[in-house]
Amino acid sequence: MRRDPAASSKPPAHTLSGRGRRYDGIVLDPPSYGHGPGSAAWQIDRDLPLLLDACARLLAPDGFALLTAHSDGYGPGRLEGELAIALGRAARAVESGPLELVTADGRRLELGAFARSTGGA
Repeated sequence: MRRDPAASSKPPAHTLSGRGRRYDGIVLDPPSYGHGPGSAAWQIDRDLPLLLDACARLLAPDGFALLTAHSDGYGPGRLEGELAIALGRAARAVESGPLELVTADGRRLELGAFARSTGGA
């Protein structure tokens, strides 16, 4: 199920967490900013920690989480920290890095950053 987090003032994770379901993996690519129905605004600076906390309640203890961002100020280190805190995992259990395309002649196109955690370490 893919939904725009801006589509509701509460992300789908908030709804699902009340059902007692657990997931083996969660992939997140939240927008920097957006509006949903009824002018509910999503702002990554304000809402990302809430989204990650909700997702942490959905993730199986040995599940993986992948978080990407394409926003200024959200580099690998910041995503790594946000994900580690939300999942209650040691920073060493979270890998992070840049998202980029490399051309045949070695030029790089920066696209954002990622952080991922596998297992419950």
